[in-house]
Amino acid sequence: MVPVTLVRPNTRVDAPALLADEKFARSLSARDTHLGRRRVPRRNFSSPIGLLARGGYEIEQSYQVGEGGMMFGSRRKLVVGQMVVISFYLQHSTTIVVRGVVRSVVPPSPQWPERFGVEFLTLGFQYKREIRNFVASATGMDAA
Repeated sequence: MVPVTLVRPNTRVDAPALLADEKFARSLSARDTHLGRRRVPRRNFSSPIGLLARGGYEIEQSYQVGEGGMMFGSRRKLVVGQMVVISFYLQHSTTIVVRGVVRSVVPPSPQWPERFGVEFLTLGFQYKREIRNFVASATGMDAA
């Protein structure tokens, strides 16, 4: 048997290429969301949240949460692409404050008010882990 030596070529990290890949990944995630597919699972989450949008702060009702984002209702008229800041807490965790962007608007129906889907932009790793554990602990009735 002939010994094989693997040689790793010198590689450089090209920052513009990484940014392009990130933009491509974001466009895919936006497209997948538009098609009804989610990158991460969500859990039903009926809890009050703080919403800062256009300089005004309101207490609103959330409906679902996942490490990638949240769905909630709002008395304010939000539009796709609008930046917001959301504050909430899971069962026994600290307060989570995260910046996000509105990705979808779900029109009202007879049983639901108008709802907004927000993608989290600045969620720290420890909070992602807390939300992931919260979603994973969902029972059959809690799963979204």
